[in-house]
Amino acid sequence: MFKFIVKFIFMTVLSVILIAGLIYVYFLFTPASSRTVPPLQDGDIIFQTSLDPQSKAVMLATYSLYSHMGIIKIAQSGEPVVVEAIGPVRETPLDVWIHRGWAGRITIKRLKGITPKQQKAVLKAAESYYGKPYDIYFSFENEAVYCSELAYNAFRKAGITLGEIQTLKDLYVENGEARKIIRERGMEHPLCADGRAATYNICIEKVMMAPLITPTSIAKDPKLKTIYTNYIAAKG
Repeated sequence: MFKFIVKFIFMTVLSVILIAGLIYVYFLFTPASSRTVPPLQDGDIIFQTSLDPQSKAVMLATYSLYSHMGIIKIAQSGEPVVVEAIGPVRETPLDVWIHRGWAGRITIKRLKGITPKQQKAVLKAAESYYGKPYDIYFSFENEAVYCSELAYNAFRKAGITLGEIQTLKDLYVENGEARKIIRERGMEHPLCADGRAATYNICIEKVMMAPLITPTSIAKDPKLKTIYTNYIAAKG
């Protein structure tokens, strides 16, 4: 009888461990999709780890897995799309957008207390950038747009400020990936091109002090709440 009880307890514990393990593996490896996320709204903000070559530099510079982001829009069909600056600014079906990132990992955040009027204003502002090229210089000084700039400007035009404006000097850009990109794009930067900087060193100093906004900065804004994430240990 004692052996039977011990065996029963052992098998029960083993079953619990196996089930927990399967749940963990499922959560870890199963990508998100439009079917697994909660109901979305216009103006929700979505983040991912991009597979773009410059993604590593962005992640190292910001100490974050978020290297790309966009704004959710509910299309007339009822399906969610992502308004994103990827060159040009355009709408991308949510599942296509998710599939393009690393392992289907995403985080979706929502402005606390956002109103329908604000949602409409955000999307209207974002749509004004449709067709704009991607900004490889992460600059506010040109007509091109990068991902977090699009979100920042769309909400700002709707009367909402998200994230904290920083400079490259505030970020960890001494890592090889970021430093390489800065060197490669150097004198072609809008602040330096066409004789705006007499020397390379003057150019780099101007670039390092130029304002920018990162996906991570927006993601950390306390005015946002997380409504979905399948990143392990991602909170907030």
